[in-house]
Amino acid sequence: NHRKLAICSIICGCSCVGYKALENSFQVDQQKNREQKLKYSKEAKKYGIISIVTLFGILILIPVLLVFVSYLLTLKD
Repeated sequence: NHRKLAICSIICGCSCVGYKALENSFQVDQQKNREQKLKYSKEAKKYGIISIVTLFGILILIPVLLVFVSYLLTLKD
Protein backbone atom coordinates (compact mmCIF):
# COMPACT_ATOMS: atom_id res chain seq x y z
CA ASN A 1 0.00 0.00 0.00
CA HIS A 2 1.50 3.30 -1.10
CA ARG A 3 -0.84 5.66 0.72
CA LYS A 4 1.97 7.75 2.25
CA LEU A 5 3.55 8.24 -1.17
CA ALA A 6 0.16 9.26 -2.55
CA ILE A 7 -0.36 11.83 0.20
CA CYS A 8 3.15 13.21 -0.34
CA SER A 9 2.48 13.42 -4.06
CA ILE A 10 -0.61 15.54 -3.39
CA ILE A 11 1.31 17.87 -1.09
CA CYS A 12 4.70 17.92 -2.83
CA GLY A 13 3.71 17.13 -6.37
CA CYS A 14 1.14 17.70 -9.04
CA SER A 15 -2.04 17.34 -7.01
CA CYS A 16 -4.34 16.19 -9.82
CA VAL A 17 -2.15 13.13 -10.46
CA GLY A 18 -1.67 12.70 -6.70
CA TYR A 19 -5.42 12.32 -6.23
CA LYS A 20 -5.38 9.45 -8.72
CA ALA A 21 -2.58 7.83 -6.71
CA LEU A 22 -4.57 8.26 -3.51
CA GLU A 23 -7.66 6.80 -5.14
CA ASN A 24 -5.70 3.73 -6.24
CA SER A 25 -4.18 3.32 -2.78
CA PHE A 26 -7.69 3.23 -1.28
CA GLN A 27 -8.75 0.67 -3.87
CA VAL A 28 -6.06 -1.69 -2.57
CA ASP A 29 -7.89 -2.06 0.75
CA GLN A 30 -11.25 -2.73 -0.89
CA GLN A 31 -10.12 -5.53 -3.20
CA LYS A 32 -10.29 -9.18 -2.18
CA ASN A 33 -8.25 -10.59 -5.07
CA ARG A 34 -4.47 -10.50 -4.63
CA GLU A 35 -3.87 -9.73 -8.30
CA GLN A 36 -6.18 -6.72 -8.16
CA LYS A 37 -4.45 -5.51 -5.01
CA LEU A 38 -1.07 -5.71 -6.73
CA LYS A 39 -2.44 -3.91 -9.78
CA TYR A 40 -3.85 -1.00 -7.76
CA SER A 41 -0.71 -0.85 -5.61
CA LYS A 42 1.54 -0.59 -8.68
CA GLU A 43 -0.69 2.10 -10.17
CA ALA A 44 -0.68 4.08 -6.92
CA LYS A 45 3.12 3.93 -6.85
CA LYS A 46 3.37 4.89 -10.52
CA TYR A 47 1.04 7.89 -10.21
CA GLY A 48 2.74 9.05 -7.01
CA ILE A 49 6.17 9.03 -8.64
CA ILE A 50 4.84 10.70 -11.80
CA SER A 51 3.28 13.46 -9.71
CA ILE A 52 6.46 14.27 -7.81
CA VAL A 53 8.69 14.06 -10.90
CA THR A 54 6.31 16.32 -12.82
CA LEU A 55 6.51 19.03 -10.19
CA PHE A 56 10.31 18.91 -10.04
CA GLY A 57 10.45 18.90 -13.83
CA ILE A 58 8.32 22.02 -13.97
CA LEU A 59 10.39 23.71 -11.26
CA ILE A 60 13.57 23.04 -13.23
CA LEU A 61 12.10 23.76 -16.66
CA ILE A 62 10.71 27.24 -15.89
CA PRO A 63 14.06 28.89 -14.99
CA VAL A 64 15.78 27.17 -17.92
CA LEU A 65 13.15 28.49 -20.31
CA LEU A 66 13.41 31.99 -18.84
CA VAL A 67 17.16 31.98 -19.37
CA PHE A 68 16.70 30.70 -22.91
CA VAL A 69 14.11 33.37 -23.76
CA SER A 70 16.27 36.15 -22.30
CA TYR A 71 19.22 34.85 -24.33
CA LEU A 72 17.13 34.89 -27.50
CA LEU A 73 15.93 38.41 -26.78
CA THR A 74 19.51 39.64 -26.35
CA LEU A 75 20.48 38.05 -29.66
CA LYS A 76 17.62 39.88 -31.34
CA ASP A 77 19.04 43.24 -30.25
